[in-house]
Amino acid sequence: MKTKKFLSVVLSAAMILGAAVPVSAGQGVEAEQQPIVENSITSGYILSDLDYNTPVYEPDEAVPYSDDWGYSADETIENRYPANGVSDIKAKYPSVRNQNPLGTCWTFSSIGLAEFDLINDGAFDKNIDLSELHLAYYAYNSLLDPLGGTEGDYAKYYMNNTSVQYGYLNRGGNYLMAARRMGQWCGPVSESDVPYSKVASNGYTASTIDTFLNTGLSDEYAYSKDKAHLENTYMINIKENASDVKKAIKKYGAVGIMYSHNDNGYHYINNSYNDKTNNRAGHAVMVVGWDDNYSKDNFRDGVKPEKDGAWLIRNSWGDGTGSYYNQSYFWMSYETFSLSDTAWVFDFSANDGYDNNYQVDGGLNVAHQSGYRKLANVFTTQTKQGVSSEDLKAVSLSITSKTNVNYTIEIYTDLKDKTKPTSGTKQETATTTGQTTYAGVYIPFHLKQRLI
Repeated sequence: MKTKKFLSVVLSAAMILGAAVPVSAGQGVEAEQQPIVENSITSGYILSDLDYNTPVYEPDEAVPYSDDWGYSADETIENRYPANGVSDIKAKYPSVRNQNPLGTCWTFSSIGLAEFDLINDGAFDKNIDLSELHLAYYAYNSLLDPLGGTEGDYAKYYMNNTSVQYGYLNRGGNYLMAARRMGQWCGPVSESDVPYSKVASNGYTASTIDTFLNTGLSDEYAYSKDKAHLENTYMINIKENASDVKKAIKKYGAVGIMYSHNDNGYHYINNSYNDKTNNRAGHAVMVVGWDDNYSKDNFRDGVKPEKDGAWLIRNSWGDGTGSYYNQSYFWMSYETFSLSDTAWVFDFSANDGYDNNYQVDGGLNVAHQSGYRKLANVFTTQTKQGVSSEDLKAVSLSITSKTNVNYTIEIYTDLKDKTKPTSGTKQETATTTGQTTYAGVYIPFHLKQRLI
């Protein structure tokens, strides 16, 4: 077949590019990043710069109004959602999972976002069960992608060089790590393929966990058994764009947040939470609803907020059956001090029509590049028997530190010099301009022109 090189040129004010920095344990920060344990309840979130100072989205009056969540400009949001609170959530979505005894809250919240979104899409019902352990393993132990684009950029956790008990299973993680790995089409997979019981069950032992850490997962689970693809990741400022967060919850089922849990802020009768300090030890949970009129008097003395209103939270500490710590679902005040700025939205597709994902980022770390107005990636299409050409259907942008970014994407083929991205044939009909909305990593458009 005739091999071609495709190029995407992105004009933007800020963009994130992958940096070839492998993850290695034992770098002098491991002890500080062990999950917090309060009354045998585990957490495990590594704070990310993207959890704070989230750029605020402000619709541009010069750009025709469009709402990614399907709302018109003058449509109002109800004061309470869902109407019957927790009972409505239980009727539609899976039961609350249990992360114990490990610091894997970030995987449970991230996979929960996948499950809720795919249910809202109509692709699955409440019996869906995706693997948190798969995400925890491959986030820290990546494999070369099927097309070989991530060669040289990888993550590897060296168990013999760490002071953290149970290594990467207890080191923690965050939504950015989950978005990067699943955005590479590495998972999610079914729980039956990679069950959490490999490391945690009613009769778990340290030797059970150690056995898994020593054997890991077979390479076949990395890319070949995924049930859906993460297409879009949006980052919304929950404090400044709260109405947009509510719209996202209705469309995608939930958003992911991070806060610092303090038992002194929890009301065990009303299942409510508020705090007025931040110990910077994070816990990831899902926001699945809200009530603008939830009374401030429902919160614990000493941490009562000034105003009514709360988010409905889904936790990952089990369903609370037979336990004093019945924190499976609870109400979190809008005024919770430790609540981080970012609400993470994961948009999955069980059937996106894409065959290949051309990419270059395989590690976990990223480097901010803000000194350029023009950036390019060069990809060579694969040589595959029986395939004479491929259609370029979409381009994904990673712009995580700005909103309302104007961009132009140009595509060139048949490059004469791969070190000169514009040395080929410009596909004029594919040139696309637009403006981003929220910060994130997402596909702002889909190409309609077939590139031969």
